[in-house]
Amino acid sequence: MGPKFFPTPQDFRSWLEENHRQEYEKKIKENKKAWDFFQSLPPSVRKPSIWYIMSAKREDTRLRRLDTLIQCSEEGLRIPQLRRG
Repeated sequence: MGPKFFPTPQDFRSWLEENHRQEYEKKIKENKKAWDFFQSLPPSVRKPSIWYIMSAKREDTRLRRLDTLIQCSEEGLRIPQLRRG
């Protein structure tokens, strides 16, 4: 089978994640307290947190969700969607 000539929606999503993930990671690293807390979380919490941000279709929604993640992490809390009880 030959090379893929037409990108799929999944290809676009992968490209988006790769390019914006670094930008978003830089933004959370600017807040040392939030970054340290986020890094202390187990991968089973970090991965859904990242997916929560990246799954948004619109850039403004992704940025709003990133701000929520940073604010919650700074307070030592998980994002509301991943909190227990």
